[in-house]
Amino acid sequence: MLGVGLMWAAPVQAQDDAHTAEIRAAIAREGQAAIIVEMDVPESAADTPEEAGLAQSAREPNTPARMRERIQRNRTAIAGRAVRLRAAMAQSSIAIGQEYENLPMLTARVNADKLERLLRMPGVKRVYLDKPVARRHATLPAAVLEKVAVSKDSVGDGAPALTGPSAATEKAQRASETAAAVESPEKAQLANTVKYIGVDKAWARGFTGQNQSIAIIDDGIDRNHDMFAGKIVAEGCFSTKVRTDDVALCPNGATSSTAVGAASNCAAGAAAAACTHGSHVAGIAAGNDTAGSFTLRGVAYGANLIPIQVFTLSNNSTDCDGDTPCLLSYASAVLNGLNYAISQAVTHRLAAVNISLGGSAVSGACDSDIRKPAIDTLRTLGVLTTISAGNDAKVGQVSPPGCISTAITTSSVIITVPDQGVNHSALVDVLAPGVAVQSANINNGYTLRSGTSMAAPHAAGAIAILKSSKTTATAAEIEAALKTGGISTTLSAWSWSTPRIDVNRSLDLMNQTPLTGIAVPGVFGSQNPGGTSFLRFFNTDATAANVTVQIYDDQTGGRVGTWTRQVRGFASP
Repeated sequence: MLGVGLMWAAPVQAQDDAHTAEIRAAIAREGQAAIIVEMDVPESAADTPEEAGLAQSAREPNTPARMRERIQRNRTAIAGRAVRLRAAMAQSSIAIGQEYENLPMLTARVNADKLERLLRMPGVKRVYLDKPVARRHATLPAAVLEKVAVSKDSVGDGAPALTGPSAATEKAQRASETAAAVESPEKAQLANTVKYIGVDKAWARGFTGQNQSIAIIDDGIDRNHDMFAGKIVAEGCFSTKVRTDDVALCPNGATSSTAVGAASNCAAGAAAAACTHGSHVAGIAAGNDTAGSFTLRGVAYGANLIPIQVFTLSNNSTDCDGDTPCLLSYASAVLNGLNYAISQAVTHRLAAVNISLGGSAVSGACDSDIRKPAIDTLRTLGVLTTISAGNDAKVGQVSPPGCISTAITTSSVIITVPDQGVNHSALVDVLAPGVAVQSANINNGYTLRSGTSMAAPHAAGAIAILKSSKTTATAAEIEAALKTGGISTTLSAWSWSTPRIDVNRSLDLMNQTPLTGIAVPGVFGSQNPGGTSFLRFFNTDATAANVTVQIYDDQTGGRVGTWTRQVRGFASP
């Protein structure tokens, strides 16, 4: 996609869809259900798109003043609708659990009668079940798992970085990455993966993500790790309790906190290894350990971090698939984390938000997902949300919320070759390293992990670097540079191609106009006549306009075709 605008529709009453059916089923089982209500909020009372804060063109520079104005307009519109809905819910004795100042959402508990009354209330757009999601980890070979956890003292200067693989050596190098992890897990694999995406060249040009921040929505981090020294500028914890046996993981047993240390209450969830995943992800995105005898740096090592803990410790055998206790993340907690990220966007120059969650893989976009309005709001502020594609080895499917079309869905490669043990589809926006990546562990240690959760923070760090090179860049500009600068990658089982991140090449594109005259990688040639290429466009203005795609033969330079289509305002073709 080349741009996105945010707009809410105005249905007469809430949509009765699969989400509603899921709530009814939960009520039938348990007598009541915890739900999230999405309100129908007009984009603005203004008459023109130029005056509508959230509908302004995504191509306009994102100055702090404009960002603050958009946030305030959004809050005003939400607050106005909430007053009316709050009164209607009170009349029906439906108690509101929590509200989100930056999102058109609120939570409640309902039985069957209250649900049906709620669905008929003006101002209600949709309702969702506030259900928990367990993280789905990718696994490493048993020989690696026996050796992955190491203390900082045992980590050496790292293995020599592999150079860019040629076609003749690519297969051998693919096998060698995991083999190297088995033989020598103490070697700094992160030092290799950042070079695989051209980050070392970007660093040499002076771009390290400086003066930018990355929010990590995960299970918290070990704030005392050397990788994070001096980098945490804000933090939050949102730990929803729906069931009686849920345990909140915020300090002092609270369900929410934004105090210092809020996202680092690691001991509270020790039974389910709290902070291990979030620390690893944060280290890949922006870690910078120079305290010992070696240096280990994440992609945007000059960027700051905003860790946001959104998990709950569950003792429910059904929710944990029989493996209790486990860490689960409720949808309402993730919304809290996104809401908090929006609030921090201007103050801390937020460049990217990284989410590594996963549900059951699906085909096609899931734009009715409750988290999409938040992701869209972040886009209007120039902030992109990177989400892992999932680790189910599915072809043509990704896991929610990675199926949201306006997110930067990321899957993984082994050096340059797509990892066939994870999810890939045409919805995946970029590829990044995700196998045997070494990064932070709790107790100032290091460990190797694999999966799309490791690939996504590579993308988040890349976005921060691009933003540091052009601080007023819009989400559309950053996305276009990230994807267009990538190296087209495919497999024989795919009918599409996906750009593999090359940060240095993307930097070269940042000063170009992203909506005009750019080359789009990933169009199949005659050698693959059965393939289908996907290009996504979105008109971010109110006025209809034409989009023209010209196709050239990259060997002869000759134009082989032209495609033109009119796109109405705030829509796709």
